Amino acid sequence: MYRLTEIYHNINRYFVNKKIIFSIVLLTVLLFGCKQQTSPDYIILFGNVTNMKSNKLIISDIDGVTKDTIKIHQDGSFKDTLHLKEGEYTLNFDRNGISMYLKAGNEISLSFNAEDIINTLLFSGNGFEISKYIFEKEKKQMELRGEHDVFYALNEASFVAKLEEIKLASEKLLNTTENIPEDFKVNERRNIQYNYLNELYPYEYAHKAITKQLDFKVSKDFLSGLDTLDFDIEDDFLFLNSYRSMVFTHYALKINKLQKSDSLRFEAAFFRTCRGIQNETIRNGCLFGFGKRLISKKGNLDSIYQSFMAASTNSAHKNEMTKMYNTFHNSLIRLAKGQVSPKFFNYKNHVGGTSSLEDLKGKYVYIDIWATWCGPCKKEIPFLKEVEKSYHNKNIEFVSISIDQIKDYEKWKKMVIGEDLGGIQLFADDAWNSKFIKDYSITGIPRFILLDPQGNILDSNAPRPSDEKLIALFDELVI
Repeated sequence: MYRLTEIYHNINRYFVNKKIIFSIVLLTVLLFGCKQQTSPDYIILFGNVTNMKSNKLIISDIDGVTKDTIKIHQDGSFKDTLHLKEGEYTLNFDRNGISMYLKAGNEISLSFNAEDIINTLLFSGNGFEISKYIFEKEKKQMELRGEHDVFYALNEASFVAKLEEIKLASEKLLNTTENIPEDFKVNERRNIQYNYLNELYPYEYAHKAITKQLDFKVSKDFLSGLDTLDFDIEDDFLFLNSYRSMVFTHYALKINKLQKSDSLRFEAAFFRTCRGIQNETIRNGCLFGFGKRLISKKGNLDSIYQSFMAASTNSAHKNEMTKMYNTFHNSLIRLAKGQVSPKFFNYKNHVGGTSSLEDLKGKYVYIDIWATWCGPCKKEIPFLKEVEKSYHNKNIEFVSISIDQIKDYEKWKKMVIGEDLGGIQLFADDAWNSKFIKDYSITGIPRFILLDPQGNILDSNAPRPSDEKLIALFDELVI
């Protein structure tokens, strides 16, 4: 009997211990399982900004499609939880932008003065290192490039040497920045090389324009590094900005060539070229990249929109293009011929004092919207001077409005005097955010506007001075 009782108790203790062990194992599994389930699938972005005019930060992807919006509180603070796939994004505000690399699990803090981002931007938190590297790289590249005109005025050998310097500085920064994942470094090294090659494309054209050496040609092997480049690498197009820029340039040249060979308008050459791109992702990217610039010019709006919608297979791009179409369609009605022009008031005049649009009533007014940093704007200057000279003392005023930042006011004045710019030279009150600029829905410059003597719109997107159609229009109006 004793032995049976002992055996019973031993068996009971055995099962009790088993239950305890099982409970511990089960608890461990549950805890481990919970830990796996709570791994963040989101990004937290927070911080503080000063001197910002808008009250929101807009996050857009590599295509420029808006992915999220973050509210800025009255004290300048902001915080939001984002659900975005890993990759590079742009934080847009006040016509400026900060490049950021975001992935699930990041908790990134950033603070900056919106009027001096270069010298005030600070990153901290968890996972900010790649974003900080991108910012420091762009800052370093800007420093080494220097002034646009000085950079492209360099002779060929010096220009290539400068590109080599920029490339080596970027690689050094990448290698010395701590906590950068190795897989990002591998891709970024390719991105740096693509940037080097991409900078070669505009050199000949820009050098001609700046030095006035119209017969200048680069050496035979200057672009040899581009001869064997593959423009069909989908992953690089999706994740590497420099490669994407090169693809756009590559197809822009094809469009230009097709225009000349088949005597096509840009719109027709653009759609024919893009439809011929084999890779669907790159085809959609080029359609959207070129298409949103084309539709912003407002010419043939319905035709461009319908052609784009038929050619693209990307729903996000289609949604964004529809928003743009509706915006520009409404502005076409508001800015149609015969409508009263939006007004500007008390813009600083380079000769002293201020000027308003109302001051010019009684004459035709040809308005040039430009900036000192805008290459295509500066290209129009010689033609504008000739037009002004031809119509001197006639019933028309030529007004140039700079949308340079306030910090570049003295640079603007210096250029107006140095280039001996004629007409009425004005400085907009708030750059891109000026009410006059917004009222005209201006998204790109140069932009030219023609008004009648009563202050009504004749053409909200008038021909450029370099376009012979401008003189034909002036003759038609008997100016």
